[in-house]
Amino acid sequence: MEEVIPIALSYRIIKNTEPLEERKLTSLDLSQYMEKSEALKQDEIRKIIKREDPMDVVKREIRKNLEEEIEIKKTAMLEKARQDLQKERERVLEEARSEGFQEGVRLGRESAYQEAEAIRQKALSYLEEAEKAAKEYLFENEERILKLSTKIAEKILEKVIKESEEDVMLLARPILQEYGKVQNVIISCNPCKVEHMKRYVPEIEKTCPNAHILILPDKTLGDQDIRVENEYQITDLSIRKQLDRFIELALS
Repeated sequence: MEEVIPIALSYRIIKNTEPLEERKLTSLDLSQYMEKSEALKQDEIRKIIKREDPMDVVKREIRKNLEEEIEIKKTAMLEKARQDLQKERERVLEEARSEGFQEGVRLGRESAYQEAEAIRQKALSYLEEAEKAAKEYLFENEERILKLSTKIAEKILEKVIKESEEDVMLLARPILQEYGKVQNVIISCNPCKVEHMKRYVPEIEKTCPNAHILILPDKTLGDQDIRVENEYQITDLSIRKQLDRFIELALS
């Protein structure tokens, strides 16, 4: 049997003299402590968060640099695009002005051509009308015009013959050349021209070597008239009669 060691009963019971409210307060104080601990914990977490990883800092810097570079490039691209658009706008405007000018020149040229063509057509119309009127006038006044023309020609021929040293021989020579081989040649002229014609007898003899030459005065002939005849024909070289014959042939 084991030995029991006696313990002196020298203690006293200590009663809890604190009221219930005080005990509850002690419980509340613990809750506040826990809240403070949680706050401290969160504060520590924030401090930890603040202590970033160096790689994160590098990444952020790289991102920042990239964003800045992108912004610079974007600004440069926008500026270039703006300049290109401005150049294109100026080019289009210049082309439009040039095309407008060229179009204006073309339209002006076409207008000038059209106006010139209109003037030409009008002129042609006037010419056609004038030609028609002239033909009608000539047809209606042909005989009168021919007679007037012969009068003018007569005066011109008379003047030419009178001023020429050969005088009426100008008219006779072509006929005498045709008479070459005849036996007789009779030349009639105004009495004032007989001596003048005798000066050409040697020439007439050469032209008509086989012919007997006879020069006769004829008062019915004018100063510039001459008549040449042989045994076969008579050729009146009177200017007036020649022109009258011309009128007769023209009107026939």
